[in-house]
Parts: sequence; structure tokens; C-alpha cells
Amino acid sequence: MKNTMYKNLITSLVLGTAIFAGYANTVFAQTPYSDSVDHYSFTLPSGWEEIPKSVIGQYIDEVVRQTQGQRIEYAAGFQLSEKDYFQYPYILIQEHDVNTPSYSQIEKALSDSNFQGSVKQKTDEYSELLTGATLEKPFFDKERNIIFMNMQADVANIGKINGLIAMFLGKQGITQLYFYAVSSEYSLWLPVFNSMIDSFRYDTAYAYNPVEAVKNDSPSLFENVAIEGLSGAVIGGIIGLLAVLIGWGLRKKKSKDTP
Repeated sequence: MKNTMYKNLITSLVLGTAIFAGYANTVFAQTPYSDSVDHYSFTLPSGWEEIPKSVIGQYIDEVVRQTQGQRIEYAAGFQLSEKDYFQYPYILIQEHDVNTPSYSQIEKALSDSNFQGSVKQKTDEYSELLTGATLEKPFFDKERNIIFMNMQADVANIGKINGLIAMFLGKQGITQLYFYAVSSEYSLWLPVFNSMIDSFRYDTAYAYNPVEAVKNDSPSLFENVAIEGLSGAVIGGIIGLLAVLIGWGLRKKKSKDTP
């Protein structure tokens, strides 16, 4: 009896590992995704699909209705193909059109008290839905022109959720990919998230150039725009944590959805 139970346990662990490895292994089929308007592309691992924009729009409308808060626009979203809409893990994308400044200007904006205050104020507006929201200090990957921020929060009726914000700096914009998973499974999904990050590319003419970006620095004009855009990126990441909760009443089985 014990041997049988032990074999069953090992089999379950092996199958679980194989499933996650399948999603993360780059050898498996991948789906290319591109945005011709904002000039970037990346690949989705096998088993992931795009969330219809109409579903994302319904979610945004419901967020505004329930919270009376700011409308946050997401350009796209992705999730596991066998899951209902907005069940963890999932990914959201947000875009900001701006002549991206230098790293020193961005670092200044992220450390500005106005920036930190605006993020806290917006987070407090959703205190009934999430608590204990934490946002780690940003990490600048200057070789790949990406800013990373880790976040965590307790989402009502769900539990602890981990999130990763990856802000891709472009010549004429910043594209944010928000990755979300239940905390207990986050380390298992992180290789999948990283595979998408590694595959992200701007079209050559629209890639970030740190030397040219200095020309966009303007303390008297750009500074407030930078703070607003970057705070909006972080707020978008925090609100995205609530998609599974806000969309609960909207969620339908995909098999029942009309094309």
C-alpha cells in the first residue's frame, strides 16, 4: 500500500514538472505576437493565448464601475488556453507613447516623492480589494533597456499574489508587461515569464538609444510627464492584480462565448 502511494506521488510530481517544463521549454511550439503600431514583438510559449480585447474592455469597465477610479487601458492580455478568462497566471500589456528620456531622468522620476505619493494614493483607493501591497525598488537592466519591479499583495478572496513589472524602454514609448501568478506557484511560472521577456524586441528603428535619449531630458517640461507616465505604469500593474477578482462576475466559459 505504501509503495503504491509512493509511486502515485512520484508520478504526480513528474507529471506536474513535465507540464510546467512544457510551457517553459523553448523547444516546444511558440506563437509570435507583434504590435505593428508600437513596433515590438515577442513570443508566447506553447499553451498560452491572447485574451480577446472585448473581454479586457469589459474588465476595465467593471473596474471603473466598482471603484469609481481611474480608467486604465491595457493593450493586450494573455493566459493559459485551457483556463477561463483572468484566472492566474495571466499577463497584461500597457503602452505609453512618450519620447523616452535618459536613465538618469527615469531614476530621478522613480525616486521623486510625487511619484511615490501618487502610487500610494492610488493603491489606497483599492484597499477594500487588496491589502499589504508592496513594490520593490526598481532594477535597471541597462544592457537590455528593461526596468524590473517586483510586487506582491493580498487580493480579497484569493490570497497572496506575486507580480512582475517589466518596462521595456523604446525610442518613442515604454511598453509594460505585467506578469501575475499565485504566490505559491510564482517560482514555477517565472521561467515562462522570463522566456517572453527574453524574446521581446522593438523594431530596430524604434529601439531605445541611451545616448540619443539624453536629448529628451527637460526638467522644466518633461519631468512631470515622466512622473505621470511611470506612476501610471506602476498603478496599471497594481490594478492588474485585481483582474481575477473584478472580472469574477463577468467571466464566462470560453466554450460558451460567441465568436
